[in-house]
Amino acid sequence: MYIYGMEIQMSTSEMEVLRKLQRNLAGSSDNARYYHDKKLKEWVDGTKIKRVFLPPYSPNLNLIERLWKFLWKKVINAGFYRTKEKFRQAVKNFFDNIGDYKEELESLLTLKLRLCNSQTISF
Repeated sequence: MYIYGMEIQMSTSEMEVLRKLQRNLAGSSDNARYYHDKKLKEWVDGTKIKRVFLPPYSPNLNLIERLWKFLWKKVINAGFYRTKEKFRQAVKNFFDNIGDYKEELESLLTLKLRLCNSQTISF
């Protein structure tokens, strides 16, 4: 299950905590088949979690897709890596030092969206 672009793996006790929460939660996900799983749907139906499916072919709405695009720009397309180990280290360094990109990521990973009719919505 993804909640705002982050994969969540929950134990049974964590699921029980979510069921008991007094506020509503919204979980967004793309339209991958496993998010439409019957057991997941049955479990979510008994909670205050509202599932929000992103429209098909809309990676710009998925925060993790925006982060991957930023990673490509800053690391993958920024140079040539002769070995798999050098490539792996460059990606690891990106995540180890992600705070260096704070300003860029704050504007990129915002949940404020501009609609076609120029109204701003926030989640």
